[in-house]
Amino acid sequence: MTAAIFGLVGVIVGGFLTGLVDFVLDLRRECNAARAASKLVRSQLKDARTAVVVALETREWPLGWNDKAWAQSWSVYWSALAGRMADDAFLQLAEAYNYMELLQRGLADGGRPLAGNDEKFLNDVRKSIDAAKPLLTR
Repeated sequence: MTAAIFGLVGVIVGGFLTGLVDFVLDLRRECNAARAASKLVRSQLKDARTAVVVALETREWPLGWNDKAWAQSWSVYWSALAGRMADDAFLQLAEAYNYMELLQRGLADGGRPLAGNDEKFLNDVRKSIDAAKPLLTR
């Protein structure tokens, strides 16, 4: 009878420890994914801001930026960041990426002079990126 009790206690403790270790490993994987996503997003925000500054300085959509895939990478990394950021911060970052998706479309017309509301749009993109960048943890 005593051996059966010790066996049962061992199974219960073993099950608890296995669950605890799995939880810790999952949490660590999520943290690593969020950290990697944060690095990528910071890099993309910097690239997008550079494209905006070049466009504003030259008064035309810059050449060579038409292959950026900011919107596509956002669809991959948003979930890793969503669980690690405050709601307001995440919404600001998502807004910046919405602007970046529109920016991608403008950059596809590289070499075209700025026209109409392009300058206002580019300034709005820059403001959104500047607001989002400090929200990412290092």
